[in-house]
Amino acid sequence: MRNNFFTGIASFGGAVTNMTTLSVSGTSTISANITTTGAQAYTGAVTLGASTTLTTTNTAVTFSSTVNGTTAATQSLTIAQGTGAVSFGGVVGGTTSLSSLSVTGSGAISLTGNVTTSGAQSYTGAVSMQAASTLTGSSITFGSTLVAGSYALTISTDALALGGNVSGTGALIIQPITNSTTIGVAAPAPSRNLRQRRGQSLVGPGWHDLLHDPGRGSCRRPLRQRRLRYAGHLSPTAAFVSTPRRGRFRR
Repeated sequence: MRNNFFTGIASFGGAVTNMTTLSVSGTSTISANITTTGAQAYTGAVTLGASTTLTTTNTAVTFSSTVNGTTAATQSLTIAQGTGAVSFGGVVGGTTSLSSLSVTGSGAISLTGNVTTSGAQSYTGAVSMQAASTLTGSSITFGSTLVAGSYALTISTDALALGGNVSGTGALIIQPITNSTTIGVAAPAPSRNLRQRRGQSLVGPGWHDLLHDPGRGSCRRPLRQRRLRYAGHLSPTAAFVSTPRRGRFRR
């Protein structure tokens, strides 16, 4: 077992194993799986040359810059970090989209900027936003809580699953990728409707706006909550507006 620190550009063309920690100060091209017992840290921009799994033993995986594929919608990224934290310090898939992104460990996940995949996104641990962001993927699954703080959050997807409370004080926008698509939204039983009720709240208090299917227009009209079918409750302190040009939530 050894610690490895790379200064400058690093390219991984074959599987990496038998390492304690891995740190790259410059840019990285990753074309194979990397497994370490300790932390992995990538300071410069990361490019995926092939679908890749990064594995640690309950320790952190940190990206300080962007993560992109080589060919749009082709390379996938899986992170299996156990209880370790995962931090994305830049945009993911902004220049060249990934095919999918999956963070399978239970550790906390930090997102700082947009995440774009052609396929699914899956986040098992609690997610916190560190900047205003748009998450775009064919399906998006949160296995735990989602905390946006004061940052605006846009979720563009045709299927959304929520495993815990969603909280924030900025604007929350949920819109379909495909025009006129019904967005299926799943969340834990026994909650069944998104309505103003006392007690439980799946989408927490304080949201500036909850936008259902904003499309590209600026027209807004009040949204009657009974039109939103979604396995959770919403706090009566939130404000609702809707411009349903592109789709609707599943009833």
